[in-house]
Amino acid sequence: MRAENRETGEDLPLIPPLGYTIGINAYTNHVDYRLELAGAAEQDRTGANETETDGYAFLNASLAFRPIAGNDDFVLHVQGRNLTDSEGRNHISLLKDEAPLRGRELRVVGTVRF
Repeated sequence: MRAENRETGEDLPLIPPLGYTIGINAYTNHVDYRLELAGAAEQDRTGANETETDGYAFLNASLAFRPIAGNDDFVLHVQGRNLTDSEGRNHISLLKDEAPLRGRELRVVGTVRF
């Protein structure tokens, strides 16, 4: 993405790069599956005193397990994020050069509705 000062033609700072998420879902009576690729393009159109940021891609996967088929009152979710442990940096973060985005992550969440 690009934004510039109309008077000077200089690139503006902290403009986020193009982001994307591409995913595929599969559903059964007991389990829902999702596999996705999420990331951002590089940002090399930077303002004064701003560093460029490389692009990144994270592989994410999740499943939602329903012990009682077709009933969403109790669901167990398992989510894996950034499964390849890729390095990514948020271009609009003022701490991007010191603090990358999270690495590999696994979450287990239960949902009960009553």
